[in-house]
Amino acid sequence: DSLNPGEEPNKLALQLKDKGNEFYKQCHFEKAFECYAQAAVTLPNDPIMASNASAALYELGRYHDSLHYVDRALKNQEREGLILPLHSKLLARKIRCLNFLRRYKEAIKLNNDQLFPLFKDKPDLPSAVEEIRGFSETLNKASASFSDSISESAKEESSRFLLRLPKYRPQWFSILLIFVSIDTNS
Repeated sequence: DSLNPGEEPNKLALQLKDKGNEFYKQCHFEKAFECYAQAAVTLPNDPIMASNASAALYELGRYHDSLHYVDRALKNQEREGLILPLHSKLLARKIRCLNFLRRYKEAIKLNNDQLFPLFKDKPDLPSAVEEIRGFSETLNKASASFSDSISESAKEESSRFLLRLPKYRPQWFSILLIFVSIDTNS
């Protein structure tokens, strides 16, 4: 069997992605990133390869690097056409990265201008997307804390929500701590 001209890079990239997925499931995020980064080099216009690399970097706490891959994946998606579940995941990850980098105003603007409008009038979305909608609503509630202190009941409600999310549990919980400890003078 002879391969079509573009088939070999696709095959290699998929093998690297699958290998990265195995490392990711085992929480070997550095090895997962290495596989995903190689796949992203092999298929530079594929949004999924860049998205996976951003996820591994996020788990490693390398938020600035994760943002680079998120932006690359979003740019690739614009070329290839938007896929709502991937697009919303990328926007949510970008918001989380911005939060950890203490770029709160950018995070809230991105949430209000791009992420939240995706779900605003769609009551029939799948549960995974509903979690993102819940995150969006939580972020908006937290943004109100810039001028007011968060009540104990709001902290508890936010903690319960953040701990229910299927991924990024330790990091998501930290978002609450970041918003609670925001210096309103900055």
